[in-house]
Amino acid sequence: MQLEVDEGNLIIRDDDGMSRYVIPLEAIASWRTLLGLGSDVEAVAAILQASDPGVLDPATSRNAWTSAYEQCERERLLDLNQTASAAMRRAVAPVSYALVDDGRAETRRLLGLPAGDVAAMRLMDEDGEPPSETIPMPENVDSEALESLLADPQTATRIEAARDRFERDLIPNQPQQ
Repeated sequence: MQLEVDEGNLIIRDDDGMSRYVIPLEAIASWRTLLGLGSDVEAVAAILQASDPGVLDPATSRNAWTSAYEQCERERLLDLNQTASAAMRRAVAPVSYALVDDGRAETRRLLGLPAGDVAAMRLMDEDGEPPSETIPMPENVDSEALESLLADPQTATRIEAARDRFERDLIPNQPQQ
């Protein structure tokens, strides 16, 4: 597989040069945040392997991503010290509406991805360390080459800026830090 970044997209080509995957850098940033992943490379691995089941509850339009968004919104409100609003935004399991321990784990499960270590996801904010990687790269993609490509300063800066925008936009009309 050949890897390149062009016009804000990661392009993964077959050996014959045909585009197999085109992944916007913004998608890498948002998937990493929503799924609580340890690296941009792991976010690409998740994108390549996920299987989205679509709408789970037509009455509420809940889908696989809903619990991850709720979890991220709740954490963002807590970061802004909006504890009353955060308490009202609990992540719930889509079908039973029971509270889930971490909305990211529920989203990972619904997408067919390994749930990962939820405790490690929680400790990420406290220790400032990302969780260990739990989603392996498909064998046909060179993870070292991908890591090198995504570490390029221009690409890394674009992904980080997209992640900052995504996290800031999780809670609209809130004071920005």
